[in-house]
Amino acid sequence: MKKHQLAQICGIAGALLAVSGAVLYAINFSNRPLVLGALGAGLVLAALFAALNAGLIRSFFGKRSSRYGANMLAMIILFVCILTVIQTLSVRHSVRFDLTRNARFSLAPQTTSLLGSLATDVTIIAFYKKSAPERAAAENLLDQYAHASPRVRYEFIDPDRRPQYARDLGVTNYGTTVVQAGDKRELVTDLDEEKLTNAVLKATRDVTKAVYFVQGHGEKDPQDKEAGGYSFVKEAIEKEGYRVGTLSLFDEEAVPADAHIIIVAGPE
Repeated sequence: MKKHQLAQICGIAGALLAVSGAVLYAINFSNRPLVLGALGAGLVLAALFAALNAGLIRSFFGKRSSRYGANMLAMIILFVCILTVIQTLSVRHSVRFDLTRNARFSLAPQTTSLLGSLATDVTIIAFYKKSAPERAAAENLLDQYAHASPRVRYEFIDPDRRPQYARDLGVTNYGTTVVQAGDKRELVTDLDEEKLTNAVLKATRDVTKAVYFVQGHGEKDPQDKEAGGYSFVKEAIEKEGYRVGTLSLFDEEAVPADAHIIIVAGPE
């Protein structure tokens, strides 16, 4: 391969990689190594292009007309760079104001706190038909989650078009949302903020902590839904991402190792 052909290939490939990397960086693409790799490779190829054409570049800039053209090109590049920085800042640091009476477009403080403390990437896949009337509300909710944390990304998939993918993720009904974080996966039906936040919490928590209700002495039963039962307490604890179980000290020799809290509710 001749020198000028190699230089041409390096110039074209370098420009494509640099522009692609800049665009991915501007839109906050989640795969950061890929973005940095594209930018780095583009700069290296651009430097190689300049080295292979050093003589041509020197002779070009030696002309007065070329210097004027170069100054104009530099101004254009500077202007484009400024626009890119502004776009990047607007994507990553945009501000929203919810002026609705019941704050319908705002997340609860608990949700915002959880999303702000995420240490791993979370992918949310919503399986809705394109014509589903509830899709718009789901998209609005997921957009708020993605806006609250750069670690959250979401996508909508029509299960009729990708049925095998839906089955692989355990989806059997329309309107199911899958929350994935690493190897963990949680499914949400009848999507709302409370259920989605709980799913994110379960998917990102390394260990699911357990809460046990002691039984055998007339204590309140967390399975009892009648008046005086503690089923509402069980549901409230589960919404916080804990697993709820019962513990009989007549049957068990020791407290389970995964127990985070032991509750003795009104023994008789």
